[in-house]
Amino acid sequence: MDPKYSVTICNQSGVTQTYVVFSGPPTINPAPHLVQTNVMFVLREVAGDGGQAYFTMPSTSLFAICGTFDGRSKHDSLQFEVLDSVPVKLGTRADDGTLIYGTTCAMVVPHSSPMFSETSPTTPSGGLGSFCVRTKKDFTAKQAVAGRFVVGLSVSATLIEDIGPSVLCTPLPNERYTITPSSKLYIAAAKDMSSRDPITEKLKEQACEIDFSRLESSSVLLVHNSSNEIHVQAPLNYMLEPRQSSGDNCPSTISGGAIAGIVIGSIAGTLLILWLWRIFRLPGAWSGGDTSDVSYRAPVIRSSTSTRGRKKRRRSGAYGDYVEKPTTVRSVRRYRDRDDLRRPAKVYMTEV
Repeated sequence: MDPKYSVTICNQSGVTQTYVVFSGPPTINPAPHLVQTNVMFVLREVAGDGGQAYFTMPSTSLFAICGTFDGRSKHDSLQFEVLDSVPVKLGTRADDGTLIYGTTCAMVVPHSSPMFSETSPTTPSGGLGSFCVRTKKDFTAKQAVAGRFVVGLSVSATLIEDIGPSVLCTPLPNERYTITPSSKLYIAAAKDMSSRDPITEKLKEQACEIDFSRLESSSVLLVHNSSNEIHVQAPLNYMLEPRQSSGDNCPSTISGGAIAGIVIGSIAGTLLILWLWRIFRLPGAWSGGDTSDVSYRAPVIRSSTSTRGRKKRRRSGAYGDYVEKPTTVRSVRRYRDRDDLRRPAKVYMTEV
């Protein structure tokens, strides 16, 4: 899929706006006699309370144009154009670094208007980011100026009322023009302009410039604020890719070390919760003091007397009772590493 530029304009100016889109002048070698940059297309009636306008345009697959063109504004009484177009590809580099040359097309003038030849094959010779147009000796420089011959560039094969050529120049015979389109786009609020209108210095000064060669994204969001200023707010994929931005924007990615720390911390926290839950489920987990496993009750002294008047005699068979308390959590932990748990021997108390 051919790469494209995508631009979204959010109108927060409070007033319904019309926006014009145009590109920067291309680099043409050799320099032609006359170069004219035009409005490419117009985005009309964008609501002022948050209304949005959106457009895309190809970045490497464009259209070369040639023919005759009257560069006066549409508001003038006379305007004409007879244009021919042919798709072109700009020179690029393959994955291995090999240069893939851009398209070269041949312009001919069989009668009174230039057109592209369909029978003269040409070898691609455009450099990186460029394409070429070759002219022949079938016209003169005087004819080119008088007949308003043009060679140029467009983003669309169909030049309708709302889409015009981005740049035009007057060709000379027997030349090979290398045309490198600009990576800059300009957006300006202008109610009284239409496509094909020439760009003035005043319009360029008030327009917002987008230089895609300096951005890390091909998708951009513009905001037209209440101060009547249009500025680039952020690339649209800012939330997916790390960017250099102002201090009030946060990074969009997390480093590998941070991810590892989050995972390890989550595992440790889960194990700690499970351990505490298991400990608190044991019997006696909520008892307060440290008590021993076995306690003793005071011995009970029993005596027997003669029922027949004999002298009372104390029996020496007194003994003490042994009581075993329930095992507590502390005792379990104290003895859990031993092989066996022995009860203390019974205790007997004897009085003499």
